[in-house]
Amino acid sequence: MKRKASAAAAVIMALSLMTGCADKSGGNGSAVSANAVINLSEMEEAFKDIPDLEGEGAQISLSNTKAKPGEMAEVSISVHNVKKQWNMCGIHIIYPEILKPEMLDPAERTVAYTKGPALELATGDVCMEWQEGLPPVLTENKKGCIFLTAMFSENRGGEGEMATFKFKVPDNAEPGAVYQLGYFYMNTDLFINEQNIPSFQKYAFTHMQGGTITVE
Repeated sequence: MKRKASAAAAVIMALSLMTGCADKSGGNGSAVSANAVINLSEMEEAFKDIPDLEGEGAQISLSNTKAKPGEMAEVSISVHNVKKQWNMCGIHIIYPEILKPEMLDPAERTVAYTKGPALELATGDVCMEWQEGLPPVLTENKKGCIFLTAMFSENRGGEGEMATFKFKVPDNAEPGAVYQLGYFYMNTDLFINEQNIPSFQKYAFTHMQGGTITVE
């Protein structure tokens, strides 16, 4: 019970940081795709003293998709190689701010999404748009950000698609334009197993793969 209470507290803290209450933002064997993490050096610094995971761990990726100007582009975040080996996630996803996520409740800043098989057994999950107090590295690079978090009882996290979101492509988008999708790392972000092994989390974050939306 203590572990579950701590996990829930971590999610609440991460959500309050993400939604604008925070006053600051937050390895070896890295295989992060180019431009996938906008603050890569900060992430590498956070994991520099944590040993590498033996073998392969979580492979988190964003999809490469296409849409016409004015359409809603479907973007999925997926995880592989860790079926029923993980317990909780908290991930910031970034995108050009001219793309607008489909909202479930704008007043509550909750983002609409369809759960995939990886979150089928989740005991709780939510996605929110970070609207206020974004760090300069995001505002200066004209990036929007949403935060997805989910938790499970024991290591029941699945694999495959975690969630699918929709982003509105501008009506005046140029055919052939490519919008880059990636991540923003904060030290409150999570991808952990019930044993809370630091190397497990390090592998997940240092091997993230970005995605794209290409305008047709």
